[in-house]
Amino acid sequence: MLYFKKIYLLNNSEKQELEKSLRSKSLKRSQMLDFVFETSNIGTDKYFLGNEGKKDLKLTRIKTSFESFLPKIIISFPKETAIQYYKFRLSVLSTLILALLSFLLLISFLDVVMNQKNAEAFLITLVLSVIYFSFILLELKITKNRILKSINLDKRV
Repeated sequence: MLYFKKIYLLNNSEKQELEKSLRSKSLKRSQMLDFVFETSNIGTDKYFLGNEGKKDLKLTRIKTSFESFLPKIIISFPKETAIQYYKFRLSVLSTLILALLSFLLLISFLDVVMNQKNAEAFLITLVLSVIYFSFILLELKITKNRILKSINLDKRV
């Protein structure tokens, strides 16, 4: 999978503290998180779904039904103590949608350049691509805020 963002940590104790905080705010799942679609419309103290593999711990945010249209972002925490970062990637479905939009954008751009036609199709595809990319950025921001909220709540207890 393609990871698009890494957050570096200062030391191993910071990594362990972060992982502990996120584990306390996660529901454990045995399925791959790419194919788990779970929403919660009631208040809960859990913010993430987690899946522990051999090499890493993967988390994804539990969304409300109003947020279900946002792309799914999966966070990976490597288990190796020498690795001092965690990273973000899109789920398989979100990656396929992004690839499809990119392909359509390229095809419609080439059509406009080669044939000087279908500028409307290019603009529509461009607008849809920008909207989807904005949704990715929004989901990334919400996920980061949930991570910070988990850390702050864990420090208070």
